[in-house]
Amino acid sequence: MARSPGFFDDEFQWIQQQGISGEKDYVATERVGRTAARVARSDRPLLFKVYNHYLEQRSLGGKQ
Repeated sequence: MARSPGFFDDEFQWIQQQGISGEKDYVATERVGRTAARVARSDRPLLFKVYNHYLEQRSLGGKQ
């Protein structure tokens, strides 16, 4: 999955705005509108792992 840094920024923001806190919820979430096909359901577990790593790194850097 080749994506630009902006893609990850947008997707992580969307996850936070939806209040998604777990991989299963992220995978199961139905997407509608122009972002519906943004991330294939099969890619979501990997993307959620990247998201969690991002949150861990922010925390280690003293950010919320």
